[in-house]
Amino acid sequence: MSALTSGRLIAEASPRALVGLLVLLAVLIVAPVFASGYLVAVLIVILSLAYTGQAWNIMLGFAGQLSLGHALYFGLGAYIAAAGYVKFGLSPWLGMIVGAIASAVASSGSPWLTRANCVVRSADGSTPGGE
Repeated sequence: MSALTSGRLIAEASPRALVGLLVLLAVLIVAPVFASGYLVAVLIVILSLAYTGQAWNIMLGFAGQLSLGHALYFGLGAYIAAAGYVKFGLSPWLGMIVGAIASAVASSGSPWLTRANCVVRSADGSTPGGE
C-alpha cells in the first residue's frame, strides 16, 4: 500500500502505460455523450462488476479474508437506488447518491456489532488491545 500513498506507482509506471490509461479514461468520460443508451448500460455493468471483482480480489486474494461486506453494501445501495427509481421516480443519478449514503449509514454500525458480539483472537491466542 505504500506505493499508492507515496506516489511511486505513477512514478514507476512506463510512459506507454500512463498514456494508455489516460486514453481509456478519456474514452470512458466521453462515452455517454456519443454512445447509445444500451452501450452505456453495458459499460456500467462491466465497470460495476470490475469494481466488485477487484474488491473481492484484494480481500480474499491478498488479505486471505472472506469478506461479504463489499457485496452486501454494494447490493444495498443498488437496491435503494433502483427502488427509488421504480417507486418514487427518483433520478438514477440522485438514486446513486441516496444509495451510497444509505449504505454508508448502514455500514457505520457494523464495526460496533462485530466488536460487541465477539472477541477477535490472533494466532497466539492473545486479543487486540491486551483484553
